[in-house]
Amino acid sequence: MTREEAPAPPATESIAADDRRALLDAATELFADQGYSRTTAAQICGRAGVAPELFDAAFDGTADCYLVLLESAAARIRDRVSTAALRYADRHFTERGAVVVAAFVGALAEDPRLARVAFGEPAEVSPAVRRQRRVHRRWAAAFLDTQWPPEPEAGERAARRRFAVAMATIGGMFELVADWTRHREESGADAQALVDDLTEFVGVVYTGRVHRR
Repeated sequence: MTREEAPAPPATESIAADDRRALLDAATELFADQGYSRTTAAQICGRAGVAPELFDAAFDGTADCYLVLLESAAARIRDRVSTAALRYADRHFTERGAVVVAAFVGALAEDPRLARVAFGEPAEVSPAVRRQRRVHRRWAAAFLDTQWPPEPEAGERAARRRFAVAMATIGGMFELVADWTRHREESGADAQALVDDLTEFVGVVYTGRVHRR
């Protein structure tokens, strides 16, 4: 082995990584198909063909497994929308916003199962999952607030009002995504339809903000 070559990982580590990937893929399918609240660790192990003790070694229960998937989806979305916003930073919000929305939907459309996991059944998840979803929602609202053009009014009260509008906008966007993940097959709504709906919604909110000044 030359000095530049990295040593191969131990076989046990490679097997553990393969098992973890198999468990996460099985969990994605089950959470998407039947929901978080109806999925057990035993079902995930059975779908993955992995022994239960290996699941216990990898995750602290189904909630922890779900959170790993949620974080994976969130990281992908953050990367895509941040990159799109930076690339179009010098464009007007109407153009930049449409590009950011398309990047957001593109990240979801890569794996619609994961989108359904991330945005499905909000009332039936664990408290830890609900807390993490709120963290992601607040990040999204703060991100949106940085994308809107600045308002002439400054101060803490104005900032709080802007953030409240951003939070409400993100809530509406996430609800549209949740509806799309549940009904996209029966309605025939593809990813472009979701892009159009979200762009229209954000555009209406933006227009209202401009006219309110």
